[in-house]
Amino acid sequence: MLKETKQNSIIKRFPHMLPAESALWLGFLQKFGSGWTNFQYDVHVGEGLTLGPDYDVMTQGLAKALTQKRIDALGWRQGVPWIFEVKVQAALSALGQVMGYRALYVKTFRWEGDVRLAIVTDMVMPDDRYVFEAHGIKVFIVEPAF
Repeated sequence: MLKETKQNSIIKRFPHMLPAESALWLGFLQKFGSGWTNFQYDVHVGEGLTLGPDYDVMTQGLAKALTQKRIDALGWRQGVPWIFEVKVQAALSALGQVMGYRALYVKTFRWEGDVRLAIVTDMVMPDDRYVFEAHGIKVFIVEPAF
């Protein structure tokens, strides 16, 4: 039996993040993580694909789960949920993701309060950062933890 490395153990804690994203997220947690509580990962939002009645219940459930949108990380700060998108070299594509996740989070969980958005990255171009911040999205620049 192969011994699991510490890095592999960390990567498994953050479902659907790529290894480089997991390293960034761990860097974020080490530097800023104490400001939030109750982190959740791979949070499914939206309806996903609904198959017709010709499909068995298991297949219908799999189709839904595999096609719902997934929030990388969700954390709580002072009663407000924060949606985190973790990206290596974040660009404007992350803008649409976090804005879409917020709308779907509100719809899925019938949330009526504020929802904050954040992007965790190792690098962002000045114009992209300007656009993120113009939309109220907090950008965290971090070094990968491994």
